[in-house]
Amino acid sequence: MSPTALVVGAGISGLAAAHRLQKGGWRVVVLEAATRVGGRMSTDVADGYAFERGALILSTGYVSVLPLVEEMGLAPRLSGVSRYVGMVRGGVARRFVDASGVSLLTSGCLRLGEFLRMGWQGIRIYREVRKLPLNVFPAWRDLDDVDAGTWAVRRFGRAVSDYFIESAMQSYYFQEPAEVSRALAENVMAYGMVGVRPLTLAGGLGQLPAAIAARLDVRLGTPAESIELDAGRVRVRTPSETLEADRLVLATPAPIARGLLAEPTPVEAEQLATDYVPILQVSLAVDARWPGTRSLRDVYALLVPGVERESLSIVMQTTSMDRSRAPGGELLNCILAARPARELFEASEEAILGRVLPEVERHFPGVTSALRFARLHRWRHGQPHVPVGRAGAIARYRETCDPSRRVVLAGDYMGFPYVEGAAESGLWAADRLLGYHP
Repeated sequence: MSPTALVVGAGISGLAAAHRLQKGGWRVVVLEAATRVGGRMSTDVADGYAFERGALILSTGYVSVLPLVEEMGLAPRLSGVSRYVGMVRGGVARRFVDASGVSLLTSGCLRLGEFLRMGWQGIRIYREVRKLPLNVFPAWRDLDDVDAGTWAVRRFGRAVSDYFIESAMQSYYFQEPAEVSRALAENVMAYGMVGVRPLTLAGGLGQLPAAIAARLDVRLGTPAESIELDAGRVRVRTPSETLEADRLVLATPAPIARGLLAEPTPVEAEQLATDYVPILQVSLAVDARWPGTRSLRDVYALLVPGVERESLSIVMQTTSMDRSRAPGGELLNCILAARPARELFEASEEAILGRVLPEVERHFPGVTSALRFARLHRWRHGQPHVPVGRAGAIARYRETCDPSRRVVLAGDYMGFPYVEGAAESGLWAADRLLGYHP
């Protein structure tokens, strides 16, 4: 008989694991507590506007995700986004060409001395990272030795640290540089150094998890309540039944996983102790009355560094990525930085918009008067914390993981904390089981 597996969690990590196992001949059932798949990789549509509920972008460097896109028949929907990025410096929103050092200088985002120092240090960093796989966090363990804030000031000086490293850590990972490993900061830089480009899926990123799930046995609205392991089987109790299988992939956020897995091993407990920061995202649907901001034409992302911000870390103009998502208007995806997100997480929509709209208006004049509607997305388990030592901890787990234990951990906390890292962790977990013959 074919081996069987249960996968708890239908985010991109759990779906990637289930798909790989099913292709390998396993019989798989996926359990998902929510009424939809994808988790933070999902898309909503309202009045013709298609807005992301979490993940906003893909990359040509995503070697785990893009093969899934191809296999699901979604490759024709892939497209590159605008080459222009914006950054606020000195109270002015400045436009530059992504990954272009000269453009950073001519736009005023970098001063000459900063430009020269950043270029020299960039060469040194490239030598450190050029042979490392971009998506495998444990492979970066030798660079996981100091926090990104300390590292950035030493390497680049205070200004570059405040404007570039801080804004990257907040915009993509919702954490202060002092709270995260420098391996994460170098990974962000590496994506730019090797020439990869940002991508999107026409119509929304949520199409990918939906397409994968359509090929699987996914039980929506079916939360796992407990997990039991014994020498022969793994059992998962749900509100309606208890399911059994040979193996289990546990692909939920760490706080949920640690509430399910009784008596974890010490190395499992180390992973399950990972804490999360909340994410608060505001999507603003703007109609054709808004003429746009001339200085930010074609800019797909405006970064707001900590020394310039009140609440926002990044604002993304959807039409610079995919015009079909905002027919006749614009869709601004506004992400709050970590501290204001925590402060406002439980606040009313009115209070949140009252805080966000004036700051958006400062950079995108006229948005408020042309606003059609807003959507709020709150993720309590938004992003796993990535302190110094995290890459080493994941490496220890992978080195000691014994599939005869019957459970394998996967998810955004078990790799780099973005879509590609989550997918890679799910595929790794599946391959671990496929390589073991029960």
